[in-house]
Amino acid sequence: AHNSGGRSQTVVVDVKRFIIVGFINTALDLAVLNFLIFLTHMGRNGLWFSLFKSVSFLMAVANSYFINHSWTFSGRSGRTSVAQASQFLAVSLFGALINVSSASYVATFVPATRGMEVYWPSIAALAGTACGLASNFLGYKHIVFAKAARSSGGDGTA
Repeated sequence: AHNSGGRSQTVVVDVKRFIIVGFINTALDLAVLNFLIFLTHMGRNGLWFSLFKSVSFLMAVANSYFINHSWTFSGRSGRTSVAQASQFLAVSLFGALINVSSASYVATFVPATRGMEVYWPSIAALAGTACGLASNFLGYKHIVFAKAARSSGGDGTA
Protein backbone atom coordinates (compact mmCIF):
# COMPACT_ATOMS: atom_id res chain seq x y z
CA ALA A 1 0.00 0.00 0.00
CA HIS A 2 2.89 2.32 0.81
CA ASN A 3 4.38 1.70 -2.62
CA SER A 4 1.21 2.74 -4.46
CA GLY A 5 1.20 6.02 -2.50
CA GLY A 6 4.73 6.66 -3.69
CA ARG A 7 3.71 5.98 -7.26
CA SER A 8 0.80 8.41 -7.08
CA GLN A 9 3.12 11.09 -5.67
CA THR A 10 5.52 10.43 -8.55
CA VAL A 11 2.68 10.82 -11.05
CA VAL A 12 1.65 14.12 -9.44
CA VAL A 13 5.24 15.43 -9.66
CA ASP A 14 5.49 14.21 -13.28
CA VAL A 15 2.23 15.96 -14.21
CA LYS A 16 3.28 19.22 -12.51
CA ARG A 17 6.64 19.20 -14.30
CA PHE A 18 4.99 18.25 -17.60
CA ILE A 19 2.63 21.22 -17.24
CA ILE A 20 5.54 23.61 -16.58
CA VAL A 21 7.42 22.26 -19.60
CA GLY A 22 4.18 22.49 -21.57
CA PHE A 23 3.89 26.21 -20.81
CA ILE A 24 7.48 26.76 -21.96
CA ASN A 25 6.91 24.76 -25.15
CA THR A 26 3.59 26.47 -25.82
CA ALA A 27 5.28 29.86 -25.54
CA LEU A 28 7.98 28.70 -27.96
CA ASP A 29 5.36 27.25 -30.33
CA LEU A 30 3.36 30.51 -30.34
CA ALA A 31 6.48 32.66 -30.71
CA VAL A 32 7.72 30.73 -33.75
CA LEU A 33 4.23 30.58 -35.31
CA ASN A 34 3.60 34.30 -34.89
CA PHE A 35 7.12 35.18 -36.03
CA LEU A 36 6.59 33.24 -39.27
CA ILE A 37 3.21 34.93 -39.81
CA PHE A 38 4.76 38.35 -39.08
CA LEU A 39 7.76 37.70 -41.31
CA THR A 40 5.76 36.52 -44.33
CA HIS A 41 2.43 38.32 -43.83
CA MET A 42 0.81 34.93 -44.61
CA GLY A 43 -0.34 31.92 -42.65
CA ARG A 44 -3.29 33.23 -40.67
CA ASN A 45 -5.29 30.19 -41.92
CA GLY A 46 -5.33 27.46 -44.54
CA LEU A 47 -2.29 25.65 -45.92
CA TRP A 48 0.28 28.25 -44.84
CA PHE A 49 -1.08 28.13 -41.29
CA SER A 50 -0.72 24.34 -41.28
CA LEU A 51 2.85 24.60 -42.57
CA PHE A 52 3.85 27.29 -40.07
CA LYS A 53 2.13 25.42 -37.23
CA SER A 54 4.04 22.26 -38.18
CA VAL A 55 7.36 24.14 -38.07
CA SER A 56 6.56 25.78 -34.74
CA PHE A 57 5.40 22.46 -33.29
CA LEU A 58 8.63 20.70 -34.33
CA MET A 59 10.70 23.46 -32.71
CA ALA A 60 8.74 22.99 -29.48
CA VAL A 61 9.12 19.18 -29.72
CA ALA A 62 12.91 19.43 -29.92
CA ASN A 63 12.91 21.64 -26.83
CA SER A 64 10.44 19.30 -25.15
CA TYR A 65 12.65 16.24 -25.60
CA PHE A 66 15.62 17.79 -23.84
CA ILE A 67 13.64 19.24 -20.92
CA ASN A 68 11.40 16.19 -20.44
CA HIS A 69 14.38 13.83 -20.58
CA SER A 70 16.57 15.78 -18.20
CA TRP A 71 13.96 17.11 -15.75
CA THR A 72 10.33 16.00 -16.06
CA PHE A 73 11.01 12.28 -16.18
CA SER A 74 14.57 12.68 -14.77
CA GLY A 75 16.25 10.25 -17.14
CA ARG A 76 14.66 7.40 -15.17
CA SER A 77 14.42 5.17 -18.21
CA GLY A 78 18.13 4.65 -17.69
CA ARG A 79 18.91 5.30 -21.34
CA THR A 80 19.59 8.11 -23.72
CA SER A 81 19.77 6.82 -27.21
CA VAL A 82 18.75 7.15 -30.78
CA ALA A 83 16.02 4.58 -30.01
CA GLN A 84 14.62 6.73 -27.20
CA ALA A 85 14.77 9.88 -29.33
CA SER A 86 13.02 7.94 -32.12
CA GLN A 87 10.26 6.87 -29.72
CA PHE A 88 9.92 10.46 -28.56
CA LEU A 89 9.63 11.61 -32.15
CA ALA A 90 7.01 8.92 -32.94
CA VAL A 91 4.87 9.88 -29.93
CA SER A 92 5.34 13.56 -30.80
CA LEU A 93 4.37 13.02 -34.44
CA PHE A 94 1.14 11.37 -33.29
CA GLY A 95 0.62 14.37 -31.00
CA ALA A 96 1.46 16.67 -33.93
CA LEU A 97 -1.25 15.07 -36.03
CA ILE A 98 -3.79 15.82 -33.29
CA ASN A 99 -2.33 19.26 -32.52
CA VAL A 100 -1.86 20.62 -36.04
CA SER A 101 -5.11 19.20 -37.43
CA SER A 102 -7.13 20.61 -34.51
CA ALA A 103 -5.41 24.00 -34.75
CA SER A 104 -5.80 24.10 -38.53
CA TYR A 105 -9.49 23.27 -38.25
CA VAL A 106 -10.05 26.13 -35.78
CA ALA A 107 -7.94 28.63 -37.78
CA THR A 108 -9.61 27.78 -41.08
CA PHE A 109 -13.21 26.77 -40.33
CA VAL A 110 -14.20 28.37 -37.02
CA PRO A 111 -15.06 32.05 -37.48
CA ALA A 112 -13.03 34.41 -35.30
CA THR A 113 -14.98 36.25 -32.64
CA ARG A 114 -15.41 39.89 -33.63
CA GLY A 115 -12.37 41.87 -32.56
CA MET A 116 -10.27 38.71 -32.06
CA GLU A 117 -9.20 38.26 -35.69
CA VAL A 118 -5.60 39.32 -35.03
CA TYR A 119 -5.33 36.78 -32.18
CA TRP A 120 -7.13 33.95 -33.98
CA PRO A 121 -3.99 32.07 -35.16
CA SER A 122 -2.73 31.97 -31.55
CA ILE A 123 -6.14 30.93 -30.24
CA ALA A 124 -6.27 28.17 -32.85
CA ALA A 125 -2.75 27.06 -31.88
CA LEU A 126 -3.75 26.91 -28.20
CA ALA A 127 -6.78 24.80 -29.10
CA GLY A 128 -4.47 22.39 -30.92
CA THR A 129 -2.12 22.26 -27.95
CA ALA A 130 -4.98 21.43 -25.61
CA CYS A 131 -6.17 18.64 -27.92
CA GLY A 132 -2.74 16.97 -28.11
CA LEU A 133 -1.72 17.31 -24.46
CA ALA A 134 -3.02 14.05 -22.98
CA SER A 135 -1.71 11.80 -25.74
CA ASN A 136 1.76 13.34 -25.45
CA PHE A 137 1.89 12.94 -21.65
CA LEU A 138 0.76 9.33 -21.72
CA GLY A 139 3.09 8.42 -24.58
CA TYR A 140 6.12 10.11 -23.03
CA LYS A 141 5.50 8.64 -19.56
CA HIS A 142 4.59 5.07 -20.53
CA ILE A 143 6.56 4.55 -23.74
CA VAL A 144 9.51 6.92 -24.09
CA PHE A 145 10.61 7.50 -20.50
CA ALA A 146 9.27 4.29 -18.94
CA LYS A 147 11.57 2.53 -16.53
CA ALA A 148 14.03 0.28 -18.37
CA ALA A 149 13.38 -2.62 -15.98
CA ARG A 150 10.38 -3.85 -17.97
CA SER A 151 10.83 -7.32 -19.33
CA SER A 152 8.62 -9.34 -21.62
CA GLY A 153 8.54 -12.34 -19.30
CA GLY A 154 6.94 -14.34 -22.10
CA ASP A 155 7.99 -17.14 -24.34
CA GLY A 156 8.38 -14.85 -27.35
CA THR A 157 5.03 -15.67 -28.93
CA ALA A 158 2.45 -13.07 -29.80
